[in-house]
Amino acid sequence: MTQTSHRAPKVPKVAGGHELGAIEEAGEDVWRQDFTVLHEQLLEDSERRAAILDILLRSGLSDESLQSVFQNYVRGYVHTQDKGPTHVTLSGQASWTDNLHKCHFGWAPFKKDDIDYITRCLRREMQGTSFSIIEMGAGSGWLSFLLRDRGVTVRAYDSCDGKTYCQSWSWWPWHKGVAKGSVKQIEGLASEEFVVLLLCWPEPDTSFAMECLCAFSGDVFVFVGEPAGGCTADGTFYQALDHSWSLVDSRERIMDGASDESQHSDVIYIYRRKQNQTQHKGAG
Repeated sequence: MTQTSHRAPKVPKVAGGHELGAIEEAGEDVWRQDFTVLHEQLLEDSERRAAILDILLRSGLSDESLQSVFQNYVRGYVHTQDKGPTHVTLSGQASWTDNLHKCHFGWAPFKKDDIDYITRCLRREMQGTSFSIIEMGAGSGWLSFLLRDRGVTVRAYDSCDGKTYCQSWSWWPWHKGVAKGSVKQIEGLASEEFVVLLLCWPEPDTSFAMECLCAFSGDVFVFVGEPAGGCTADGTFYQALDHSWSLVDSRERIMDGASDESQHSDVIYIYRRKQNQTQHKGAG
């Protein structure tokens, strides 16, 4: 019976005509180095899949949606170098799980209790009437995806560009529910009733949030972000809220970071337009 010998892979010649694997020991060293790289990549992929699955489980997705995302996306997930935001480098001080969330789910994390809170407040404010949400600056589409999973009708729009947009979002199913659009989408809803405006972490020091608020003619508004002076929206936006809107509910969220210094918080605000502003919709 002929025995089969197992040898290290043949290594190609390098400059000068010398074979990198001229001796068996050198060839095995190269093979072991390649194997080590592949082994580390497999472990990294496995660790990242586990982190992604943990985020999905904490979000409160239905069993059907969870199984679909796991089978079609998570099981076959292979890590590639995260491109991150188009014009912003991800923080080297943040943990790799923080950056993973930003590159695949978006800038703001959401858990089951957050989605429970938003849907409960909206159903109370809409007094059981069927309603729909228009989300502007939807980013990855993760929040809209979670709300749709709860049976809420959501139309999500984003510029799909800019310094906070991540190219890697496009691979995930939640981003498929985001259409490219601008404030004009809100203006097209002027004749529709029972529409709720949703803004989640609008860019700071820009007029985007204020423009959305001015274009909106409905009476209920959900804002997820930081208080005035923080890293969301601009001063005129918060002035408009104080002048024309009443805060009916709020929920502060503490989001853990890689260290105590990197922990931060935001607030889910539920607003209703003031009655004396009903005739002045569109003015903020």
